[in-house]
Amino acid sequence: MCLPTVQQLGRGWAICDTVYPKSSTRVTSAYYVDTESAYSFMCIQRADWWMQVSVWWDPDTGKCGFMINYRMGFGGAFAPNRFERLSTLAAAYTQYLQRQFDLDQPPPSSAQRWTSDRRALQRDGLLPQGEAQRTPAYLQVYIDDFTGAAGNDAVTSPPCVDNITMDPDGMASSGCEPAPADSTRVMVHAKLCILALAHLGLHAAPQKTMGGCPLIALGMRLDVKRGIIDCPLNKRTSVLFDIKRQRAMALSTRGIVHTRVRRLVGRLCNPSQVTPAPRPVLHGGCALCVTE
Repeated sequence: MCLPTVQQLGRGWAICDTVYPKSSTRVTSAYYVDTESAYSFMCIQRADWWMQVSVWWDPDTGKCGFMINYRMGFGGAFAPNRFERLSTLAAAYTQYLQRQFDLDQPPPSSAQRWTSDRRALQRDGLLPQGEAQRTPAYLQVYIDDFTGAAGNDAVTSPPCVDNITMDPDGMASSGCEPAPADSTRVMVHAKLCILALAHLGLHAAPQKTMGGCPLIALGMRLDVKRGIIDCPLNKRTSVLFDIKRQRAMALSTRGIVHTRVRRLVGRLCNPSQVTPAPRPVLHGGCALCVTE
């Protein structure tokens, strides 16, 4: 199963932005929902238990012990693909809740005309089939990171999300402008995503849940208003500093720390899609990750 890319999120958001008439105010926003410790909620089938065994020795007695982790753990080669299959189901359930809401509170007339026009294109074979192609909203999931976009039109927040709050402070501190208000369609869509995850026994990390424009997500900054995707300055500075420190450690007698290498490789995956420079050397980091 292929993982979605940050470019797909940008494209989906940009398409949503064509739905609404342009004005002096922003017409669409995006949101980001990160599930907290999501891997730990997924059980492992018995046939895979042998790959989940940890062994340790007591230096005093010389005895050894064994532990089996019955839940999905970080580091397994099969883990991202397997969890993506589960989270894709969660995304489908989220879209069901969002579309039910949109049926109860339809988007503006411009969005309905857009839907009608795209349905005609599908009928003429000029647009791929599927409801998603004519829905003025977007949602994707990258393992446990849910990102989406929708309009900023005013709606009445449904009672089912009354107890869900989103703190804009974290977003503002990242240099992004929070979505206009809780009573906008995009914020209701974000809350319905959080609600869907709760129904499935997963929980959104409060400090990593945000909505607005620009949006910091998947390690990148997306700005539909300016039509760009770039890497935030604070992340660039942090990553470059980490690379410098790890290189110095690798050239010294201290060697490398595998946990730091894995974290660095993970942080570079999405930026490497829009910044070509790291691509030729990422294989070295991946090789170090599996030699521990």
